[in-house]
Amino acid sequence: LQVHVAACVKKEEGGTWWWVFQVRVTTAGLSYLLVRRFSQFVRMHERLRALPLPQGRLPPLPPKRRYATQTERFAEDRRAALDVYLKAVVADRDLCQTLALQGFLELGALLGRTASLLTPGTDVLINTGFSESHTR
Repeated sequence: LQVHVAACVKKEEGGTWWWVFQVRVTTAGLSYLLVRRFSQFVRMHERLRALPLPQGRLPPLPPKRRYATQTERFAEDRRAALDVYLKAVVADRDLCQTLALQGFLELGALLGRTASLLTPGTDVLINTGFSESHTR
């Protein structure tokens, strides 16, 4: 399993804007992109923090910031920090097996629903939100 927070993109709708992060996931010969907001990283981190882990095992998540101070430079720095964070979580064998991470990366959804439709090496963009149903 390999992950990379590949890009950050500013989205805008109805006068409101926010940053999204494109997460490339490669597993079992398949590669796909997920679109994730910072709040989805926070939810996954909170679920991982709730697990009975030794102190200091979970890497720190980049801090929250007010929208008014979120420049392109800020977003790129956050993208890089999220990349380091996510790679550290995936590198931990126990954390990698958690439903919180698997749900965040849509591993069960992709492999269970679409594996028969994909050719190895094919890129797929999954633009779904983090669903509670994937953590069961």
